[in-house]
Amino acid sequence: MSNARNLSNLLGTSATVPSGNLPSGSIIQVATDTSGTNTAITGNTYTASSVSITFTPKKSNSTILLMWSGNVSQQTHGANGFGLAFFEGNTQLNTQPADGTGPFTEYKDETRIFSYITMSHSMSASSTSARTYTIRGRKYNSSVSDLNIGVGSSVVGTQSFTVMEISG
Repeated sequence: MSNARNLSNLLGTSATVPSGNLPSGSIIQVATDTSGTNTAITGNTYTASSVSITFTPKKSNSTILLMWSGNVSQQTHGANGFGLAFFEGNTQLNTQPADGTGPFTEYKDETRIFSYITMSHSMSASSTSARTYTIRGRKYNSSVSDLNIGVGSSVVGTQSFTVMEISG
């Protein structure tokens, strides 16, 4: 059945909802990736974590919602921080506060950072072309120790990344 979702199995009836006529705010599709693999970031440029999602919107006028949560740790020697950002291909989608040295999703005037972070970002789909979304991290500056996303030597946990397409 083209452009229609058959709800018979779910509802036990012969109900069918055409996907082209979904009310605004309806979820069209969802994709999720989770990982327990650590990403150790040693450089001062954005580096992709171990989760990514290739996604093809069904409608160009829909909204894309990105949601990420995960553990982040950094062993530092004094004040330090890090930046996290969503990327579509090699294009950064959101910006963090910055002070001329580097970005900081989190910054502390202490020696270690252990955080569970949740981030989201929304934008227009703009087209029905396939694209790949990632979450990337970057150290605040190059003179501090590694940034770990996911499971590192000091933090245990997983990261979860979800992309939703919502009808406009």
